[in-house]
Amino acid sequence: MLLTFSIPAFAQFANTGNSSNRNTASTYENHSGMFVEPAIGLMVGDCDTDFGIGVGFGYRWHIANGFSWDVLKISGNTGVSHLSEMFDARFLTGIRYTTDAIIPGRSVYVNFAMGWNILPDQPEWTGFAYEIGAGLNLTNHVSLGLVWEGNCLKYEDPGYPSMHNGLLGVKLGYQF
Repeated sequence: MLLTFSIPAFAQFANTGNSSNRNTASTYENHSGMFVEPAIGLMVGDCDTDFGIGVGFGYRWHIANGFSWDVLKISGNTGVSHLSEMFDARFLTGIRYTTDAIIPGRSVYVNFAMGWNILPDQPEWTGFAYEIGAGLNLTNHVSLGLVWEGNCLKYEDPGYPSMHNGLLGVKLGYQF
C-alpha cells in the first residue's frame, strides 16, 4: 500500500525536477546533477586557528520549485598546518533553497546539511557534522557563497573531552 502511494508522489516530484514554472525572467533555473564545492577560509574552534581548506562533491536532486536535496555530499575540511592530524571526512545530506531571480540571471540560495564525520587517521574520533551557507548563483552552474562547516567530534571512550571545530569561509560551487 505504501509503495502504491509512493510511486505517484515520486513521479510528481520527478516531473518538477528539471523544469520550473517560476519567474523565467532570468536564465537561472534549478536542475538536478552532480556538484563540486571547494572552500577556503579559517579553521577555528578547539584547534589552533589556521588557514582552512575544504572540498565537497555529491548529487543534488531538484525536488520542487526552489527546493533541492543534496542526497549525499562527501566532503572534508582541515587547517593547512593540520593536514595529517585533523582532516575531517564528512558525509552529509541536506536541503538547499533557491529564490527567484533577484536581478536578471542571478538568484540567492541558502542551504543546511547535516550528517556524520570521522578523523580517518584517528577513527575513534567521530561525531555530528553540519553545514550552513548562503550565497549567490552567478550562472546556471556556478555559485559563490559564505559557509560554516561545523564538526562535533567525540572520542569513543568516555572521559575524553569532545572537540568542536569548523571551517568559516567562502565556497565556490559548480553544478554539472
